[in-house]
Formats: sequence, structure tokens, C-alpha cells
Amino acid sequence: MAQTQRPARILIYSATAGFRHDSIPTAIAALKANGSAINVEFDSTEDKTRFTVENLSQYDALLFLSTTGESAYNFKSDPRIVGAVVLLAANESSHTGAQ
Repeated sequence: MAQTQRPARILIYSATAGFRHDSIPTAIAALKANGSAINVEFDSTEDKTRFTVENLSQYDALLFLSTTGESAYNFKSDPRIVGAVVLLAANESSHTGAQ
């Protein structure tokens, strides 16, 4: 019997401090609806307080979805973030220190 691999867990962060794309809710819904097809579970938030070591340790990746302004997380000043980071249609100014 084949062993089932656990789904990857990805946290979608979509906060904006400037222009807000109308497509954000649709994109989140589409990712969540289709995640099982690629063995991924998506959670979403616009709350920066969820960026704690304890909370982020449950995720395999962070997906920044159309964030704008200085709303996102400063990777350079906080080395606790590990794993993959995905930026989708993001304004580079919202990802200070991202490399």
C-alpha cells in the first residue's frame, strides 16, 4: 500500500498599504479550491501578527499575493523566516530585504 504524502502547507499573505488589486479574493479562493489537486493546503491572512516563529513553523512556504506598500514582512531584519517564499504580482517595495 502506497503511503500518502502529507500536503504542503502554504500561508498566503495579501495585505496592502497602497493600491489594492480587485483580484486578490478571487486568487485566494482559486488557490484554496484547487490546492488538493497539487497536494497543498492554503491558509490566508492579512495580519502581520501571524508572523511569529511558532505560527510560521507550521508552514512549508509563504506566498505574498499582490501586496503593496510597506505592508509585508521585513525578511532582512528577522531571520526567523525559513523555507520557501513566493511573490506573486507583488510590488517589490513591500518586501524589504527579500532576496
